[in-house]
Amino acid sequence: MAIDGFLIKNLINEVKDEIIDNRLECLFQPLDDVFYASFYYRGKRRYLNFKLKPPYACFFLSEEIINSNNIQSNFLQTLKRQLEGYILKDIKQHLNDRVVIFEFEGVDLIEGLVKKQLILELMGRYNNLILLKDNIIIDAFIKNVSTTSRSIANKINYEFFPTNKKTFTLDAYKNMDSPMYLSKNYIGISPLLSKCLFKNKIDIFNEPVRPTKNLTKNQFYWFNLFDNNDELIFYETISELLLKNIEAGNVSKEKYFNFINKSLTFYSNKLINLKEDLKRFENDLNLDEIGNYIYSSGYNLDEKHSEIKTYDHKIIFLDVTKTLNENAQEYFKKYKKAKRAISHIEEQINENKNLYNLFLDFKYELETIKDDFKDLELALKPFGFKTKQKPSKKKSKDPYIKLNYLNNTFYIGRNSKENALVTHEIGTRNDFWFHIKDMPGSHVLLKGDLTDETLEMGAMLAAYYSKAKNLNKAEVNYTQVKNLKKIPKMPLSQVILTKYETINITIDNKAINDVLLANKLK
Repeated sequence: MAIDGFLIKNLINEVKDEIIDNRLECLFQPLDDVFYASFYYRGKRRYLNFKLKPPYACFFLSEEIINSNNIQSNFLQTLKRQLEGYILKDIKQHLNDRVVIFEFEGVDLIEGLVKKQLILELMGRYNNLILLKDNIIIDAFIKNVSTTSRSIANKINYEFFPTNKKTFTLDAYKNMDSPMYLSKNYIGISPLLSKCLFKNKIDIFNEPVRPTKNLTKNQFYWFNLFDNNDELIFYETISELLLKNIEAGNVSKEKYFNFINKSLTFYSNKLINLKEDLKRFENDLNLDEIGNYIYSSGYNLDEKHSEIKTYDHKIIFLDVTKTLNENAQEYFKKYKKAKRAISHIEEQINENKNLYNLFLDFKYELETIKDDFKDLELALKPFGFKTKQKPSKKKSKDPYIKLNYLNNTFYIGRNSKENALVTHEIGTRNDFWFHIKDMPGSHVLLKGDLTDETLEMGAMLAAYYSKAKNLNKAEVNYTQVKNLKKIPKMPLSQVILTKYETINITIDNKAINDVLLANKLK
């Protein structure tokens, strides 16, 4: 289990910095095993989330409500009566175990200053949330009465889980004789951490926090203890990592693929129909010649004929119920209609092609998404995708990849939102822009000098972050931002290149990995 005592120790430090001395504004229960507390201080609101059932039982901090549902339970009502309006004074850890103590203070009209504790136990199948006053249990999420082990019930003394394990110190390395030695003998050390410390006897108490998820092995931890050859993703906070785990566990890509594939089929069929309409109207562009033939025929235009023969022996079939003049005007009318229709259809074909390409981009984006579907949902929403997601009011820090390379900087968008940001907000007229040719992929922006080295690296990055990633060679278009034109009625991630050059590039994965490692992105 990756959520061990050391992860909790660092998570507590992270959460304390944000909500200590804040007032607990309100408590909610969106799901059977999920509670969150809204904290408010000086115009700033934070949400402390508790998830009690596997997988990913944990607590974490968020700036937005994760789930807007609100169910009712007796335990929730007790928490609301007992804690709403109280101040969170401290967060502690019991020993180095997976037990967290949230200490609250409030004022009672009769008792005066009152202290209460909310105990979170993350002990696998024994996860629990327990409310105490003077170490007496007021209520608990799960109650248990036992004659052979500790009991959790109202109005009895609270006891911590008994343990025979020792508190870890660096001296434990002296007796370490197997990868599992530390996890079996010391509190708060998971098998994952135990294996790491067996290989590398690091000072775990001073290790910098760098929340990491190993996508290859579906593991995570509060610092990077994984093999750098695995596919890794890093987060700014442990809370963000835990939140993304929960979101990814609750989301299937199937509904996105279904919507995107259905849209691609729709635009593909529509394009076929539009081209057939275009061909039909193009055939009507010669109808003005027939009208002219009728006028130049020499016949009385007020007469009615079933057909006339032109001077070059062509037969024109006519509507016998109409005069020659009326027939001619009917042909001119159809000709003018065709001209108008062709212009409109060509515009529709162009727009349809852009939409088809946009959904190819969405499909590529979905294939590359690791754990966060919010931006994709918001991008699909204008096209009819049903979602309750709302744009975040707060700008996240650097929502794109930023790489320093030879005193230059590359910016790489990973989805349509980030591509628009990189190209239209970060990019200036003379910056250089790269994109894989005729395939979905990231917008890559170079701020700096275009040299042989930066041209090669920019092209490789554009190929690496694209559908062509697994190819040996690829073609990449590059130009300056001033040569990009926004496509009307399309998202900002869609642009037209008015002037560009193309480079054939061999994708050097080692060179790219070296740059990512140098920028601590691997």
